[in-house]
Amino acid sequence: MDGWDPTWLDAIAAAGHRVVIFDNEGVGRSTAARGPLTIRRMGDTTAGLIARPAAQAADVAGWSMGGMIAQSLAVRHPRLAAPAGPARNGARGRQAPRPTPTR
Repeated sequence: MDGWDPTWLDAIAAAGHRVVIFDNEGVGRSTAARGPLTIRRMGDTTAGLIARPAAQAADVAGWSMGGMIAQSLAVRHPRLAAPAGPARNGARGRQAPRPTPTR
């Protein structure tokens, strides 16, 4: 979560959106299930998180590896994820522009 600018998240919430941030399996205080931890699995886990409280598709944004997870989620679970907004998940790495409330 260190890469997310809190002012960007605050602006999204102020616009009336519910913002949910979570750690992937085995990161932070989360635990990891057995088996290989893949982008596909993390996307499927995210789908499970969205499916429980959501009545409609969620707007999804992913940062770095989260961008790849967001893409997997959007492809494998299109009814749960509105068009994803991956950020900083390409070859430019730290040189990629940081998200702002306007992009």
